[in-house]
Amino acid sequence: MTRVDIPSSHGRLEALWQPEPSPRALALVCHPHPLYGGTMQNTATYRIARAWNEAGCSALRFNFRGVGGSTGASGNGDGVPELEDALVAFDWLAAQEPSRPLFVSGFSFGARTALQVAIARPQVKGAVVLGYAASIFDSSFLTELKCPSVFIHADHDEFASLNAIRSLLASMGSPTSLIELEDSDHMATGRLDALSARLKQALARLPL
Repeated sequence: MTRVDIPSSHGRLEALWQPEPSPRALALVCHPHPLYGGTMQNTATYRIARAWNEAGCSALRFNFRGVGGSTGASGNGDGVPELEDALVAFDWLAAQEPSRPLFVSGFSFGARTALQVAIARPQVKGAVVLGYAASIFDSSFLTELKCPSVFIHADHDEFASLNAIRSLLASMGSPTSLIELEDSDHMATGRLDALSARLKQALARLPL
């Protein structure tokens, strides 16, 4: 694991580059909302990156602007500046090994951002979506998603019920599937090992 600074319009993004030798793919990992304490060191974000590594894929997680060592200031909560950061990080990732397939992933706010990256960058081959807050986010943009996606969602998530996620997935035109995290809240409190197992299942469903 190597700490890297990725140049951006506001200065730099602090990131952790977790390469694998001869990786099967490269994956971007986006952290939760920066205005509510989200960082790339968030436990679920770390677990996502580790799952990619265990699957033989290189992973990049980074701090959005105004978080940790990243320059700039967080936006007003609409996610527009953070999407710009995620695209910068994705483009840096893509340049590391241009022949490898590219994937995106994220937790909560980072899940939405990852899906937005997948729409903006058509070379994305798939997405892992953890804890998508469907009761908070406007999800109309998901009609533009083309790549396969796997949603992991807790049965007691405070920000979207499983039924809400099922309805959302049914409305999407792209290939998608749902993996349930039983007996868990949004943060996977006390269920982190189970979360890691679900992440392994999710990656197995993608075209790595």
